[in-house]
Amino acid sequence: MMAGVLRIYNKNKEEGRYEGNAGAPAQRVWQETLLLGWFGSGVLLWQFKAVGPRVSNTALTVHDLLTWIGLPYIIYHSLTRTKWLKEPARRSIKPEARPVGGGAQGHFRVYTVTDITSFSNENWSFTIDGLVNNKFKWSWEDFLKLKRKVQVSDFHCVTGWSVYNNTWEGIPLRELLQKAGVKPNAKTVKFYSGDGVYTDTLTLDQANMDDCMVAVMHDGKPIPSDLGGPVRLIVPKMYAYKSVKWLNRIELIEGEHVGYWEQRGYSNDAWVGMS
Repeated sequence: MMAGVLRIYNKNKEEGRYEGNAGAPAQRVWQETLLLGWFGSGVLLWQFKAVGPRVSNTALTVHDLLTWIGLPYIIYHSLTRTKWLKEPARRSIKPEARPVGGGAQGHFRVYTVTDITSFSNENWSFTIDGLVNNKFKWSWEDFLKLKRKVQVSDFHCVTGWSVYNNTWEGIPLRELLQKAGVKPNAKTVKFYSGDGVYTDTLTLDQANMDDCMVAVMHDGKPIPSDLGGPVRLIVPKMYAYKSVKWLNRIELIEGEHVGYWEQRGYSNDAWVGMS
C-alpha cells in the first residue's frame, strides 16, 4: 500500500490534475476577466478626451460595476486563501500512499502555543521510551511501515467548536504500547510535542481506549503541519488539548505529570461534556 504516491502527487500537480483543482480553470477565467475588464475600462476613462463622452460614460459604469463586484471578491478570496494551509503541499514530510477516506464536517481552528513546527524526513523521528521493555526510535520511513488502521470520530475543542466525522489513519495507541511492553510500575503515558514545549498525559487505562490513535492521515490526506502533522495524537473522547500536535515521543512514567494546559487551570481529565 505504501508506494509511490509522492511521485504521483508531484506529477499530478505539474499536470494540474491534483484533486481539489477541478474548479481552478474556471476561477482563473473569472479572475482574468474581472481584472482585464476593470483595467480596460480604467484605460478608457484615462483617455476620456480621445474616446468621447459616450464611451467614457459606458466605461465609467463598467468600471464602477466591476469595482463593486471585484472588491468584495478580493476581500473574500484573501480571507479564504488560508485554506492552502490545509493542503498536503505544505507538508515537509509526506507519506507515500493515500488511503480511502474523507468527509469531515466543520472547520478546524488553528491554535498553537509556539510557532507552527515543521520537519523534514531527515530530522524527524518518533520515540517510545521510559518504563518499557522495548524502546523504539523510528525514522519517518520506518514509522510508515508500521501497520495502520482507519477510524471515524468527532473532534471537540474545549473552546466550543467541533469537527465531525473525521477519518483518521494511523497506529492505535494501545498497539504501540503493546509493542513496547509496558513495565508493571508504569502508571502514566506522557506525550511530547515536537515544538519542545507542549506535553500532556493519559493514564494507562485512558491510553488503552480503543479509539486513541497516533495519526498520520486525515480524510485521506497527510496531516498538514498547522493541524499537528506529520504525526499527532487523537483522543476523541477528550477535548483536543489532549490530542498532542507534532507528536514525536511517548514516555512511560511511574508518577504523574502536569501538562501544558493543566498547569494553566485546565482539567487533567478532559472528558468531552464533563470537563
